[in-house]
Amino acid sequence: VTFEDDDSIRLVLEYTSRHPNLIQFFCKQMVENLDENADINPERLVEPGDIRELYNYQYDNYIVNDFYMFYHDLDELEKLTIILLYEAASERSGFSLHLLNNLLKKCGVDLSESRLHKTLQKLVLRFVLIDMGKGIYRFALPHFPEMLGSRVEPPLKSSLIQRVKEGRYAQSV
Repeated sequence: VTFEDDDSIRLVLEYTSRHPNLIQFFCKQMVENLDENADINPERLVEPGDIRELYNYQYDNYIVNDFYMFYHDLDELEKLTIILLYEAASERSGFSLHLLNNLLKKCGVDLSESRLHKTLQKLVLRFVLIDMGKGIYRFALPHFPEMLGSRVEPPLKSSLIQRVKEGRYAQSV
C-alpha cells in the first residue's frame, strides 16, 4: 500500500484520534477496499478521497455499536451524559463537571458531584472523553458527536432522563 501524500496519513490519524483499535479497523477497511478494486488500482495507491470514503456509515456503526457499545454497555447516566454533552458540543470546545451538573439540573436531575465525577472518569476510561486537565473534558473522537447525532432520537433522551430521575441509572435501556 502506498499513500499518495502525507495528508492521507494525517486524515487517518484525525479520524481515529490515533487510537490503535480504530487505526486497525480503519486500515483493515482500507486494505479490503484496495483488494476489491485491485483491477482499477493495481498500484494500491491511497488518496485522501479514498480515506474520506472509508469514513462512512460502516465506520460510524463500528464506533457507536462495537467500539463504544453505546446502546449495550453504557449505563443510563453515561448515555445521558454523552447526549447532553453532545447537545452542548456545538457551543463549546470543552466540558466541565459544573457544566454537566447544570445540564442535568435543567432536565430535573440532581446528583452528587462525586457521582458525576465518577461518570466522567468512566467515560474517560472508555475513550469517550479525554481529560484535558484542570477539570475540563472533551470528546476523544472529534467526529463522535456528529455520528451520535444521526442516531439519537428524542424518546431515548426522555427515557434516560426519566430512568436517571428514578435512580435507575445503572441499568441499560
